[in-house]
Amino acid sequence: MNANDTTDEAQGVLIDIFRGMPIEQKWRQLGDLYRTARILHEAGVRQRNPSATDRDVVEDWLSLTIDPELLREFRELSNESVGRQS
Repeated sequence: MNANDTTDEAQGVLIDIFRGMPIEQKWRQLGDLYRTARILHEAGVRQRNPSATDRDVVEDWLSLTIDPELLREFRELSNESVGRQS
């Protein structure tokens, strides 16, 4: 079973349109897709855990999208920052 519901012809047209698109437009679309992904992710986290904090949402996003070592460093820096504010 093919999960792609786009015909080969339509896929070819989409690829041609994308190839002809100015780089600035591609970057804008990429930014729009990124923001949409973040919004949908946050909605999902908050639906699963209504008491989730903004930090919980960010940590969950980072755990899905970055290297575990970078996440560990983020947590350490974040904890240091919280300690200095107290």
